Amino acid sequence: MEEPCDFREVENLTRESFWNVYHPGCMEGNINFYRHAGFDHASKLNIHYHCEPKDSEVPYFLAQELIPGYLNGIEATYTPPKGYFVVEENPEDFAKYEAEFPYKEKLILPGQLG
Repeated sequence: MEEPCDFREVENLTRESFWNVYHPGCMEGNINFYRHAGFDHASKLNIHYHCEPKDSEVPYFLAQELIPGYLNGIEATYTPPKGYFVVEENPEDFAKYEAEFPYKEKLILPGQLG
């Protein structure tokens, strides 16, 4: 299990792993930023480790029908979980957080999502 003394190493590992993969730079570290910034529900976002939820407050936001037709007649509205867009909602704070890491060039590469 990750301990507080491991946070910085994990944050950097996440940054290195996703840098310029899906878009220029790396916003996949948003769970790291969320925790780093001291937001209340970081442990409940269930994004970083893809583990099972620890309580009923954790929203499921991805679904795949495993049994054909199982979701027929089901209507739902997607609502992003609290903190999912923490980077976009706090650009100045994220820029300060990002500045704590070594500089890396953000590149636009083929295959990025946009």
